[in-house]
Amino acid sequence: MQKLLILGLLVFGAPLLFAQSAPPAPAAADLSTYKSADDLKAHLQDLKERMHSVSSNEEAAGLLREILGGAQAFMKRYPSDPSFLEIKLLWVQAGENMVAMKLPDAPPPEALAKGLEELAANDQVPERTRVQIRLNQISDAMSRAVEQSGNTSAAWAAVDASIIHFQKQFGPDFSLDGQTPAIVLLKEQELFALRESDDTASYQALVEKLAHDPQPQLAKLGAAEQEREKKLAALKTKPLEIAFTAVDGSKIDLAKLRGKVVLIDFWATWCGPCVEEVPNVVATYAKYHGQGFEIVGVSLDEDKSALLAFTKKNGMTWPQYFDGKRFENAISSGFGIDSIPAMWLVDKKGMLVSTNGRRDLAGQVEKLLQAP
Repeated sequence: MQKLLILGLLVFGAPLLFAQSAPPAPAAADLSTYKSADDLKAHLQDLKERMHSVSSNEEAAGLLREILGGAQAFMKRYPSDPSFLEIKLLWVQAGENMVAMKLPDAPPPEALAKGLEELAANDQVPERTRVQIRLNQISDAMSRAVEQSGNTSAAWAAVDASIIHFQKQFGPDFSLDGQTPAIVLLKEQELFALRESDDTASYQALVEKLAHDPQPQLAKLGAAEQEREKKLAALKTKPLEIAFTAVDGSKIDLAKLRGKVVLIDFWATWCGPCVEEVPNVVATYAKYHGQGFEIVGVSLDEDKSALLAFTKKNGMTWPQYFDGKRFENAISSGFGIDSIPAMWLVDKKGMLVSTNGRRDLAGQVEKLLQAP
């Protein structure tokens, strides 16, 4: 989980349930009974509040469609109303949730993106909302760059351009927390994202640029990343050493796992991206364990009971290290782990060969198992 938390834009107070199959679109709601802008706005606010307590995909889809239709009607009827921009944002929020749920009658993503850009560029929109939109745009750009294969230099250039645009719009000293400039947090997130990509050239170029940046905090960030790279390079010169007593009482020592392919999984139950990886990790373990694949978990949880309950529920039968110290975890901090999930692969000789097990885990494991 990256330490920079992008502000949420799409969810109305509670996570939506994602539909396995899209519910059919109901007949359009009758909005003729709302005779004024205030009446229609109050109706939309009521629908928005009801999104907090949805109990099914069908209910969520129905409410989103009502919000979308009501917002469209409001914008058409009352283009000069003081609440126009607020309702336009509501329209975008409903539309993006519909896209996420894969509803067939969702607005075109291009229309939603255009609407967001218009809101982000309008000074009449509250600054927090404009910041929120820009951060989500940057986060989406990073996700697209990470997911691409082949030459991604143009995608990462687009990320850099979006960060520069953010800095120009809100100023070089703008801070999300009143302390650290947003540009520092954004560049830190970009580093984390690049670690997950295959674009080594873009990663190295960013590290070098940061290390020589005139802004002291950015230069410090670049220098820290260079130091991290040196430590990782040193780790790959000899067999990786990890030994501990797992939460189940078993004694774990990587030296005794020579001849096996081992995944070192740095994770936590409170980390959303970590939890998203669990089904893939469990499936890979089930497929290759019999062929010599092992997993060693290093949990950055604080609550031991929550860890044990989660691993039992999700069939994570491999050993877990736990000391309750989050990012001060004795093993992870010793290796310089500053974001999770971090998935390291160790070959049959005990050598660290990959720090990016998230990229095609099963493919990497199969290749290592086939190696002598």
